[in-house]
Amino acid sequence: AIGALLCDRKELGIHTEMFCEAHIDLVEAGAVTNAHKGLYDGLSVATFGLGTTRLHEWMTDNKEIAILPVEETNRANVLAKVQNLTSVNSILSVDMFGQTMAHCLGPKTYSGLGGALEFAYGSQLSPGGKSIVCLPSTTTLKNGTVIPNIVAQFPTGTRVTAPEHVTQWVVTEYGAARLKDKSVDERAEALIEIAAPRFHDELQQQWREQRDRIGS
Repeated sequence: AIGALLCDRKELGIHTEMFCEAHIDLVEAGAVTNAHKGLYDGLSVATFGLGTTRLHEWMTDNKEIAILPVEETNRANVLAKVQNLTSVNSILSVDMFGQTMAHCLGPKTYSGLGGALEFAYGSQLSPGGKSIVCLPSTTTLKNGTVIPNIVAQFPTGTRVTAPEHVTQWVVTEYGAARLKDKSVDERAEALIEIAAPRFHDELQQQWREQRDRIGS
């Protein structure tokens, strides 16, 4: 979806952990030149590809893409050298403090950790860079119950993917919230604004109770 929205842009560059077919679409649309990255100029950079036969045929012997070791693509001090790096990662949930959860559901592993933390941190070290995490405001369970993905507090035992001080921008279908350098109250207010409207009152009440406990 993000790739489709960017196809009308110009002079973009690619530095990613996973190369997918949306990246091919961007290259073929003329949106990607990799001319201004400041690191590996002229090359799309990734550490692996995931997709259909089309993707693997496109990548094979393609001199416009460099497949590098993960410690090179994901290392924060490498990401800091890429000019104007905007990292975009999906997450499962975020709490009112800005802690994000992308690889676990509570204490249970849901997916691999990947480069979520490194890209969120490293992109903010990049000159002109920024970090964005995206999530739908709700999830519908198998039994039809709708639950919010923006929560006042994670369940006990939750393993956090990125700590609160790393989270910069959070995006849902209801908007974008910039959390960096904000107080805990300001973060909570910004996150409630981009939560599903049906949960606003509940989240505000839960946050008031949470704030009283932490003495904010």
